[in-house]
Amino acid sequence: VLGSDYGSTKYTSLASALEACAAASGCKGVSKIADGNYKLKGTTTTTSSKGKKSYIQGSAVTEYDDFYWTEKSGYQFDNKLAKTAYATKAKAMAACSAKSASCSGVSKI
Repeated sequence: VLGSDYGSTKYTSLASALEACAAASGCKGVSKIADGNYKLKGTTTTTSSKGKKSYIQGSAVTEYDDFYWTEKSGYQFDNKLAKTAYATKAKAMAACSAKSASCSGVSKI
């Protein structure tokens, strides 16, 4: 879940929250909160919270194996968990998902 709230308004749909966030200059994303509504967020800092979802502005997202992967162009991890090279992104994400406690993402090299 994204950190600090951006305003106090709750939105009943993801579409309305995303539209409001796009129009607000300080909004960085949207989080689905415990009551099922959505709130705008003023930071991209995230924390883990079971059953909640966050949407960070300007990021492409891929869902795989119940994980959400934010795609960032031009970045590569500076350490490697394994020396294995996978033929496809899906295979790399599956291997990372299996090691979710220690794997935080995959890089295309």
